[in-house]
Amino acid sequence: MTMKKYIILLLIMVCYSCGIDNSKVETLNWKHGGGHHVGDMISFEDDYEIKNDTIYKNETPVGIKVSTIRRLDNSQVLIIKAIKKDQTGTYHAK
Repeated sequence: MTMKKYIILLLIMVCYSCGIDNSKVETLNWKHGGGHHVGDMISFEDDYEIKNDTIYKNETPVGIKVSTIRRLDNSQVLIIKAIKKDQTGTYHAK
């Protein structure tokens, strides 16, 4: 293989391993990192739940899950978007 093919294969592997599925998101506690704020801490075992990509607190929609990222240092970030505003926020797995 050429060097270009190795680099493309490596990038595909890195991108594939960076996502976190909803079942994993629900098992973690998330601490607010900045931006749109729905609470200091999100715990899907308590008041919050996620259905499809919508985050609910006590059955009231409070945000939309935009993406989840696993960084190279193995830290995990949840990015959410406000429902009525064009504002995003980050939460970090704890």
